Amino acid sequence: MRKLLLFVTVAAVCFLSPARRPVLSQPAAQGSQLSFRDIVGSDGVIPSAELNKAMKVGFARIQVAWSEISPSKGTYRWEKTDTAAREAAEQNIGVVEDLTYTALWASSNPNLPESHWQFYPPKNVSDWTDFVDVAVTRYMASPYNVKYFQIWNEPVPGSGFWVGSNQQWVDDIYIPAAKVIKRHGGNVVFGGWPSGSSMPAYSNELLLHNAWQYTDILDIHYYPVLANWPALYNRWIATGRCKGIWETETGAQNNPQLLATMYTNTYNWARTKGNWSFPEQYKLFWFPGFGATDDRALTRQAPGKTPGAVILTPNGQSLKSVAERLP
Repeated sequence: MRKLLLFVTVAAVCFLSPARRPVLSQPAAQGSQLSFRDIVGSDGVIPSAELNKAMKVGFARIQVAWSEISPSKGTYRWEKTDTAAREAAEQNIGVVEDLTYTALWASSNPNLPESHWQFYPPKNVSDWTDFVDVAVTRYMASPYNVKYFQIWNEPVPGSGFWVGSNQQWVDDIYIPAAKVIKRHGGNVVFGGWPSGSSMPAYSNELLLHNAWQYTDILDIHYYPVLANWPALYNRWIATGRCKGIWETETGAQNNPQLLATMYTNTYNWARTKGNWSFPEQYKLFWFPGFGATDDRALTRQAPGKTPGAVILTPNGQSLKSVAERLP
């Protein structure tokens, strides 16, 4: 099978040299064992082992929403997330659990409509960390064996998913949750910095009370890889501050050419510029992996066919084509 290697020219970026901290424990270098499958992620578990294999999907992002799971203090309904995490484990697909959003009973503003109260900070930080502790304990255990946990989603004032200040999110949500995850031996993924906010603002967020010290994986949403990853690499990865860079949401459009270019460029950048040393270091998660009638997704319900039958969209066909050419 012919290997496709598209080498790209990356614009020179200013190398910043922040003070080093003790380097986070690194998985063993994989060398030639690294593959295109290590790059490919989907938002949500695609309900087809055959299609996941064809597209070389190696990771899935699963939302674990406190706002849905805990109807009252100390009560948890795990069925939905259990099913998704178990399905991923059965297909040998890695998982990042996205721990998000405030439960109604814990919200500091519970009298608003549901579209608002879950994005307010909790009245008591301990209620949030109790949830994180229970969730991490559950999903790090067999049969799920999850090692990566994302904290919140797009925690930026104005994003629609966080109502509060940047400092409040770092102090009351991010660092407390990260400490719990670290105590269990898990890896922390930043909550996804949206493209509507700037890269300098992202750096400022990571510097608030040294939030980067608790961060294993930097995460951004909908940023062009080659225009933004090199600077993140130079400042945070090459200096030993953090371990890797992901985009846990990218795509969200029916554009097979964009998908092919994005995944190929990311793979080639990781191989030639990113000092790629372990499977979880660099990933792109297409949003979404499955949508019943959504051609923006990678897969969808087969129209007019047996209920439950899943087919590739044009996006999925494009990813399959790239996967066939890259080792």
